[in-house]
Amino acid sequence: INFLFLADYEIIPKIMFKYADFLDTYAHYDRALKLYLEALEIDEKVLGKEHPDTAISYNNIGLVYDNQGEYDKGLEYHFKALEIQEKVLGTEHPDTATSYNNIGLVYKNQGKYGEALEFYFKALEIKEKVLGEKHPYTAISYGNIGSIYNEQGEYNKALKYHLKALEIQENILGKEHPYTAISYGNIGSIYNEQGKYNKALEFYFKALEIFEKVLGKDHPSTATSYNNIGLVYYNQKEYDKALEYHHKALEIKENVLGKEHPDTASSYNNIGAVYDEQGEYNKALEYYFKALEIQEKVLGKEYPNTATFYYNIGNTYGNLCEYNKSLEYYFKALKVRENVLGKEHPSTATDYNNIGWTYNEIGEYNKALEFHFKALEIRIKIFGEEHIETGISYHHIGKAYKNLGEYNKALEFLSKALTIRERVLGIEHTQTIATKEMLEDVKGKLTEKCSNKPSSKFSIWNIFKRGKK
Repeated sequence: INFLFLADYEIIPKIMFKYADFLDTYAHYDRALKLYLEALEIDEKVLGKEHPDTAISYNNIGLVYDNQGEYDKGLEYHFKALEIQEKVLGTEHPDTATSYNNIGLVYKNQGKYGEALEFYFKALEIKEKVLGEKHPYTAISYGNIGSIYNEQGEYNKALKYHLKALEIQENILGKEHPYTAISYGNIGSIYNEQGKYNKALEFYFKALEIFEKVLGKDHPSTATSYNNIGLVYYNQKEYDKALEYHHKALEIKENVLGKEHPDTASSYNNIGAVYDEQGEYNKALEYYFKALEIQEKVLGKEYPNTATFYYNIGNTYGNLCEYNKSLEYYFKALKVRENVLGKEHPSTATDYNNIGWTYNEIGEYNKALEFHFKALEIRIKIFGEEHIETGISYHHIGKAYKNLGEYNKALEFLSKALTIRERVLGIEHTQTIATKEMLEDVKGKLTEKCSNKPSSKFSIWNIFKRGKK
């Protein structure tokens, strides 16, 4: 009887897990967390505090906190899971690798890419040793590592790891498996970041074809593919096509996930971004505020994506030349990111950058430089001096110095920006061309300044003559 009683109690947390997982998927995070905590209480009472299933409960709780943007709490529970798994299962067990992977994911979300890579490589080492180099789970680790290199702007390294993942998935799972589609999508993202938009579309459409065939046209993963394709068309300035695909994604998300899901909010945001680029600023604000309303309601005001929506609203007000409102929303975004992500996160640097841009637009060039140098300091620390994000800071600092008439300093920073952009983006990218044109303008100003300046010989002769008199 005791055995049956125990077995019943072992089943209860598993049932709770399934329902909690459903709630987590549909962004009912508080209810999911409540169920996971109840399941943990049962596991600890029935199985003990050092049982592998208890560790799974800790991991599940950690994942909910991750989704809520409470990264420190997430790490706390993932490390509790890891401690149990290392002690009970050993340091080379696949479940231990899962905890390493989860910890790496949190560090990635925090912008701590070095720490993320450390834990992703720990997970990979276990999987290669225990499962083999050609196992689908090993492929997932390759993909995770590739995603970090993509964030760091090391696109060749990123491509190398994503191609490794793709090779395994095509050979083991087949060319029409959802995991294979995910790898196609990841490769497409790298090409999109590099400005190789036709290649990006090629891989995004491959992913879409698989998702539509295997998961159906109304699946959230299919919506993700529509979204990605929309982003490329946006970058190509094909705004009508971008809207078409973003609206397709939105329709699926509203029908499947609901109108108050964070992913639905992301689609509203993306549509707003297209209208913003088209100069339809009031429509852009309409969609941005829809996104913000959902985000604040579901995840709260202190969530990273909420900051993203503040940031985008600030951009649109900037385009409307309503600079006070623009700064209001940029500072809202900055406050959230400093509190949640920290003062040295890439997104925090982006906020500093945009505040600097706004001050530049209203002619407060010294304030602009103050914020651009804050952004630069973070970017050099996280990415290094040759990263594309660092290049953005160099460009804006050069622009501010140009506006101040300090052309030599402008020349120095714009030259740095151009070197990075030519190397990373190529000579035909719009950002590269913009920097080159500004640099040529500065060189022209310097030449003009020098040509209007009396020669040193003439000045000395005048002094000599005045002395004689």
